[in-house]
Amino acid sequence: MSSKKRRRGSGGHPARVSKKREQQRRYRAADPVAEIAAILCESIAESDSPVNAELSVSAALGVAWEGRAEAEIYDPDEIECMLGGELVKRLQSRGDPTAHAALATIASVSSTELALDARRRAVELEGRIDRPLPWVAELEQAVVTGALEFKEDVFDDERTLFVELTYPGGETIALGACIDFNLGGMATELMAAGSLQDVREATAELTDDEPGGEKVRAVEIDPGIASFHILDAIELTDQAPEPMVEEEFAALRAMAHRIAFSTPGVPADWSDACRLYPEQGVEFSFEERESLVEEFLASPEAAGLDPDGEGSSIARAAIDFAADYIDGRPLRWSPVMVDRFMLEWLPHLRFDANRLAAEFPAALEAWVRFAGRRRGVPAEAIETAAQSIAPRVAPMNAEISNGEASRATLLAREARKAGIVPSDEAHFESLLATYNTPASTRHQSVERGER
Repeated sequence: MSSKKRRRGSGGHPARVSKKREQQRRYRAADPVAEIAAILCESIAESDSPVNAELSVSAALGVAWEGRAEAEIYDPDEIECMLGGELVKRLQSRGDPTAHAALATIASVSSTELALDARRRAVELEGRIDRPLPWVAELEQAVVTGALEFKEDVFDDERTLFVELTYPGGETIALGACIDFNLGGMATELMAAGSLQDVREATAELTDDEPGGEKVRAVEIDPGIASFHILDAIELTDQAPEPMVEEEFAALRAMAHRIAFSTPGVPADWSDACRLYPEQGVEFSFEERESLVEEFLASPEAAGLDPDGEGSSIARAAIDFAADYIDGRPLRWSPVMVDRFMLEWLPHLRFDANRLAAEFPAALEAWVRFAGRRRGVPAEAIETAAQSIAPRVAPMNAEISNGEASRATLLAREARKAGIVPSDEAHFESLLATYNTPASTRHQSVERGER
């Protein structure tokens, strides 16, 4: 359920855009915590249900998550507690039913130590107000009532998991996370819907954009397993200093995390029972990699490739890329995978650009076709992935050339630091060798344990 499959406006309804810009302006005020407290209380006062209140609190806590880079505090729990600690103090000082409801809602939404602080302050404040807002009693009383997994079995670039929560008054909410396997399993988008039934109806006609693709399937999944993967995906996103996420991610992160964190039956660690696919979370050994390379070189797809040439190095690089930096599935190759491999991964390796231009397209095409056949991918989809290689060769070579220029600058800098002058040929050649390791010898060091 990628965002590419849904049409989006440039920013939503004009009134909503205007309100959001006003909020952002107020967040940048001289006292942003006071402004956040004021905005939150305005939203809480307008809320007529626990769901709306929790979404408002999640958006407020999302301000802290968005500010990690600026504050240079990348631990999401730490920055939430830092900003939230000041926020709950301001709320308690207001001393009215709206502030009490906001504190109680923070206690319900946050999954950090901030929840304990907010709950304590809400209890203290409750004795000083006439009566709590009517929906406050439903907070922390909701139960998980189901989960769905949306999957597409051809390229399997991503999956979307939804977990549904039902409140005592009958209101429901379904929070979903899009897990991008091409980014190592990070959550790139969070979504909210009224219920799982709403999600089913909205996605009934959803089909894959790629030729040879299949209709996206919605299957029921154990809520504990779904929550395990939502938590894992959010954690991976949290680890990225500048993650590529959709606009609503920060606003929904706290609530999605809390729902997943509090779901009963979440596995404590990886096991066969909780994997979305067999290779997930499994280490792919050096011996298994070499065996796969040998199988590829002996395959009909590799006929005509030099077993001792750059083709074997390309296969090894493709395996390492998919196994270590994508999702652990060396045989899963989609057009998006090809794009990342050619334009992001290979330019960081020190392949000889001239040799690569001659041997690369045929070697990678052979690998993609071999991998697709081994994985049982339909012929039309294999063809789509294979044909995505040629248009990217020129941009890839440009990226590699840019990298070579950058390494030349780095080499000159390192030479100056080492006190090497241009006439000192022996020392210069030694330094140069460390930056120009031939592709054919790179994997020999892996075998010796020098990775």
